[in-house]
Parts: sequence; C-alpha cells; structure tokens
Amino acid sequence: MSSVNNIQVFEVEFDGIDKCGKDTLVQTMFKVFPNYCAYQARGLQSQIAYSHLYDRPWNYPVTDGYKENALFVYLDVEKEDWLQRLKDTNEIENNKNRSDVDFVEDYERHRGAFEYAWNVMADTKYANHFMKINTSKYSPVEIAEMVAARLKELNSIGD
Repeated sequence: MSSVNNIQVFEVEFDGIDKCGKDTLVQTMFKVFPNYCAYQARGLQSQIAYSHLYDRPWNYPVTDGYKENALFVYLDVEKEDWLQRLKDTNEIENNKNRSDVDFVEDYERHRGAFEYAWNVMADTKYANHFMKINTSKYSPVEIAEMVAARLKELNSIGD
C-alpha cells in the first residue's frame, strides 16, 4: 500500500482586475502542477472587491478553515501593460460607445477595490496562504511555478 499525502491546501483562488491573467493562470497551473488542487479564477477576493466597488451590502464571514485550506493569489498588472492587453483583445474598440466605461479611471477604481479586498482578506495567522504577484513582471509559467512552490511548501510535498 502506498503512503498518502495529506493535502491541507487544496483550493487556489486567482483574483484581480479584468485582463490581469486569472484564466491564463488557471490553465497554466494544470500544466505545471496538475491534479493536486482546484484552481479557480475569481474567488472570494473578487466578491469582496466588487461588493465594495458597487456598494453592495454584502458581507462574507470567512472562517479559519477556509483560509487554512486555500491559497489566495492576487494578480496585479501595470497600467501600461493592462491597456495593451485591452487593445490586443479589442476591449477598447468593442466598448468605445459605452458611456459607463472609462478604462483609465476603471483601472484605478477596480485596482483600488482589489487592494481593499486584499486588506480585508489578509491574515497574519495565515500569511503564507496569500500571494500578491504582478503579472507584468513574470510570465504565466513563472507565476505558476511560484504558486506550485508555495503549494508544495504548504502541503509538505517534496520535489
């Protein structure tokens, strides 16, 4: 009979503003560190950020067990890189006639909402369960390797 690894941290949530790389990271994690954890784009930090941004009267009481079993990754992005990503995916062109979209202002507002969510979620007791990574400075594979290394550390998995 083989030995069993006890996977304590089995959920990874990638959060951040649109076009920061959440979906890309979820796909990349399955290639770099497959079948160990559930990888999710848009987790609790997104819920808190958008509740704050849009004045929704919602509260999310978070238990220690939730934090203990998850790795929370806040993906940040530089403004110039973000604007280029919007151009590359035709977001600006597709939304040019919308009066409710101002990409420069939205970047600041949305990023501020995620900083708020980060501060609400961050917990010194589970500090190693929180990662903030700038996707403008690392490739998706480099970020996935950093996340995989943290998961290995948290779950005491050898290479």
